[in-house]
Amino acid sequence: MQIFILKYKDGRRGYYTTLSALCEENSREDIGVSLSTLQKRNKDTPYCYENEMCKVEKAVIKTRGDILREREQPNTMRLGKIKPLTLTLDELDNEMGKWCKSLEKKGGQNDTNK
Repeated sequence: MQIFILKYKDGRRGYYTTLSALCEENSREDIGVSLSTLQKRNKDTPYCYENEMCKVEKAVIKTRGDILREREQPNTMRLGKIKPLTLTLDELDNEMGKWCKSLEKKGGQNDTNK
């Protein structure tokens, strides 16, 4: 499961399960990017899009079923028991921001239209 986090530069935020839903609620004029551009960029993993108006980030959320399926995979490297990380949405936003900045520093494929 994935979510898209829309962060306006003025601090407003929105959380969407699809880019279509994000663009249905926020016009191209409001966010400065079209649905087709976001969909093309969605093929990139990790996904971050930023322009002068907003930033769009993708977070992958694991369900219990995802974890159970991963455990069934015979060739997966096991790291032992890892305690699940519990974050508030604000903490998740903060961590995603740090992660995207680290990608930019490493020369990741982060589209910046400034």
